[in-house]
Amino acid sequence: MQILCLNSSIILLISFTLLTIAFLGIFVVKRDLITILMSIELIILSIVFMISSHSYLYANANGETVCLIVLTIAAAESSLALSIFVKYFQLTDTINIDLIKSLKG
Repeated sequence: MQILCLNSSIILLISFTLLTIAFLGIFVVKRDLITILMSIELIILSIVFMISSHSYLYANANGETVCLIVLTIAAAESSLALSIFVKYFQLTDTINIDLIKSLKG
């Protein structure tokens, strides 16, 4: 059985690829709020992947602890944003970023 050898360049390449996909999702698809939210989560995931992989490579548990905290906060942020989107959808029957200005009081 061959063991996959991860070095820093492979980790950075995977993280940069995830980051590029996320930025494309934000800047190419500008009108869908769910896609923008998923792209933001993908940005956070790429950063967490880079931190945790380097933490594993250098045998340091501090990076993995930080990643756990960041992922917990990201999950809370995502659930809050989804609940706002559901309420917005109930009010307007659409999720369009152009109509988001109607939420201002």
